[in-house]
Amino acid sequence: MYPPGRIRSSMSSFGSLIVMFGGYASNQKLSSDLFVLDAHSMQWNSPPMSGPLPSARWGHKTVVVEDRLFLFGGDTDTVYSDELYELNLVSMTWSLKEKKDPTPSARWGHAMVAARDG
Repeated sequence: MYPPGRIRSSMSSFGSLIVMFGGYASNQKLSSDLFVLDAHSMQWNSPPMSGPLPSARWGHKTVVVEDRLFLFGGDTDTVYSDELYELNLVSMTWSLKEKKDPTPSARWGHAMVAARDG
């Protein structure tokens, strides 16, 4: 199984896994699917997930901290998003994080990095 071609998706690494979310698929449809590439076996899969799934979007960013993938922003084709989602990469469970001030404004095409505190 290979993911369909796409643009403006996000990819983040977790150990030997590369996690890809969303983007515009080659059929010109906005995507909310998630694919995982095992860099050792070079095999793709699309694991089952639970929780409140992020809507289809492009231009968002993801970053991994420990065993959690964070997804922020993006363009849903109707609005720019300021939502922050967390995916537990062990249980594959999504959660939408509560907004707390100060919250970054909605955006797409930005950059995001994980940095140690302190």
